[in-house]
Amino acid sequence: MSIRALITGVNGFVGSHMLELLLRHDVSVTGLGLRSLPLQVKPTWRYMVCDLTDYPMVERALCDGDFDVVVHLAGVGAASIARSHPRDTLMANVAGTWNLLECLRQTQGNRLRRLVIAGSAQEYDSRGGARLGEDAALAPDSPYGWTKCLQTSVARMYAAAYGLPIVVARAFNLIGPGARNGVCVELAQQVVDIEAGRLAPCIWLKDPGIERDFLDVRDAAQAFWALLQAPAVQNGEIYNVCSGQAISVAELATLFHTQSHAPFTVGTVEPRPHREEPPRLCGDNSKLRATTGWAPTTPLAQTITDILNAVRGEGSDTARRESQ
Repeated sequence: MSIRALITGVNGFVGSHMLELLLRHDVSVTGLGLRSLPLQVKPTWRYMVCDLTDYPMVERALCDGDFDVVVHLAGVGAASIARSHPRDTLMANVAGTWNLLECLRQTQGNRLRRLVIAGSAQEYDSRGGARLGEDAALAPDSPYGWTKCLQTSVARMYAAAYGLPIVVARAFNLIGPGARNGVCVELAQQVVDIEAGRLAPCIWLKDPGIERDFLDVRDAAQAFWALLQAPAVQNGEIYNVCSGQAISVAELATLFHTQSHAPFTVGTVEPRPHREEPPRLCGDNSKLRATTGWAPTTPLAQTITDILNAVRGEGSDTARRESQ
């Protein structure tokens, strides 16, 4: 019998890749999102508009559902948006999670096998620069990180107090085709604009020395899938979803340079105000590997190639529309 899955935030960057993966595994998927139009993917899944901060709407969306697994990806995922809109971020990341878990508790009973909630590396205290394991201290330094900490606390409360089979997947810097923000998107857009002659042959880095643990979003989707299935996963546990390696933004720019169709130089601009980024953020994925057998398989160079090709394609689509 087919597995029945619920994905929240299915219209988002990670959600769209999670949907594609589950459909490849013949999983029957219900997707929740804020957009009024469903994604045109396959006829074997259904889509519903649902604002998780609206409890009656969540009740209506889940009242006739019968799910085996849930992947909760909905919420505000950009630190810049969280700083500018803290109340909206709290509502989306914390109240939305609370509403979802309470409705699942009321409607699904003991039918759920596993519920994966996407956490964030920004929950950790990263000031020391060490590789972070799941037992590392928590000390978020941004409104976004605080809301993700609160979300994790709500999730673990429902696991401990009500027995919901919840695990938290603390994702580090997820990159790949389809992303709409982040340093890789900024670099890719500059490279593509240089290739098209829209920009002088120089890309600009805001924080060239900071180091990040970059993981392809498709590897992250595979990690979530592994957590949904692994029998050894315990309720309320936290698992880092990361590559286990960190590289600097300057090194990242060099990789983009090797993939560019046009030469360019690299310059540096002044750091942004309200700088929230720690100098180094790197995770330890050994717990996830040992529990599920998962390992990242996509080389960083391939991810960058795919990001550039996606941005190039978007530029071509825009040019075609403007010429019509």
